[in-house]
Amino acid sequence: MAWLQIGTLWLHVLGGILWFGGDVYANLVVTPVLATLPPQQQRRVGHLLRERGERVIFPIALATIALGVVSGTVFGPVRSGEVLFGTLYGVTWLVSFIVAVGVALWDPLVLDRQVERVLEDDRSWVPGEEKGPLVLHRAFGLFLIELSGFLVIFSAMILMRFGL
Repeated sequence: MAWLQIGTLWLHVLGGILWFGGDVYANLVVTPVLATLPPQQQRRVGHLLRERGERVIFPIALATIALGVVSGTVFGPVRSGEVLFGTLYGVTWLVSFIVAVGVALWDPLVLDRQVERVLEDDRSWVPGEEKGPLVLHRAFGLFLIELSGFLVIFSAMILMRFGL
């Protein structure tokens, strides 16, 4: 049983690294590069990146959350409502779960749609100017909200490690 617990935690941590790392890379490296391209190329590459992200990163996010649920319940102390709502560990675990679900849904429901709207809306840029800075500005603000969610999740993971 210990090997199963270790494997679950290992996959959970690896999933978190891939999920967070993929998001940071996309927002701090890919998006600024994409913003330098002409609008038609932004649209084409942006669509391809979004489709790939939905097929790769979103399932990793869901698997990471599921493995966190297993780690906290099957292999952890959260086995009753009393523990979930009556202990610091349980409340911290619940907060991390709720925020993780919110962060996982943030990209497909908010961030991707906002970027898509800007890329498709030819009225949002002045002819002769690159559209990139506007896309980057809006996307980066939304990314900071998402990053804040990740920071809450990571802080909760550290607190839970120490039983809080």
